[in-house]
Amino acid sequence: IWGYLPATWRWLYDTEYPTTLVDGTGHVYRPPSPLDPDSWDDSLTGTAREYALIAREFPETVIGTMWDLEVYQHPGLRITEAHGFDNLSFATFVETEEASLRKAGMFEEAYRVDQARRFGWLESNGLLRSYYRALEEAVYRMSVQTREEIDQVHPGLLWGLYAPNIPHSWYYRGMFRGLNREENPGIVHITWDARGKQEVSYWKSALGIDVIHMPAMLMVVPRGDEWESFLRMCLENESGYWLFDATALARPGGEWRSRMELQEPPSVIVEQVRRTNE
Repeated sequence: IWGYLPATWRWLYDTEYPTTLVDGTGHVYRPPSPLDPDSWDDSLTGTAREYALIAREFPETVIGTMWDLEVYQHPGLRITEAHGFDNLSFATFVETEEASLRKAGMFEEAYRVDQARRFGWLESNGLLRSYYRALEEAVYRMSVQTREEIDQVHPGLLWGLYAPNIPHSWYYRGMFRGLNREENPGIVHITWDARGKQEVSYWKSALGIDVIHMPAMLMVVPRGDEWESFLRMCLENESGYWLFDATALARPGGEWRSRMELQEPPSVIVEQVRRTNE
């Protein structure tokens, strides 16, 4: 049984942080900078620590946590190469690349580049690759620190990560790399991608990360035999599947239809799932 962490609304909407998410045009969004240490501790490390304490007491019940990586305050729902040009992120890059920037005579100039011009300045100077690498390494270090801290509370607690698709931008690469354990690898990754075998192979060969990918299925979509064919595909080509929102299967009487507008009664779906799994 997975301990599941839904979107933490109090932190998402009620907590004010000194940083913000900024895109390459200088547009400011409400979410904090991806490198904001207080936000990171509130939304990941601190909460994971509480789950780890529960898992330590009930190790056969809570074997891992599931983290929703969608950025609900942001219309794009995810962090991409278009983001990460806030003051904290840019300062991280400048400090990381200080030696090379000084050698190129751009160190002092870098601190004078305003948010709206940073993407263009980096691009025109051939620094975008170095920029994203510096941010990825910063997220990687934060993720390693979190993983090591949680392992001290309860070693081996599994990490489950949800994202709309299999991401490749600097933020997620750094997180996946940092949460991965070389001695006991395996990150459960849930997305809406129907086939992830090629992606899983890439993460392993290029990044050294073992990802256990499970496609999600919106339960309002399938009809009749579509249930069994989709679930069978997931079992044969992936590491399993995720039913969203499976709570509809537990609702009595006719409430299931008003809850999720399922195409068939829960009892019929449960039987199809059971038959497929066998």
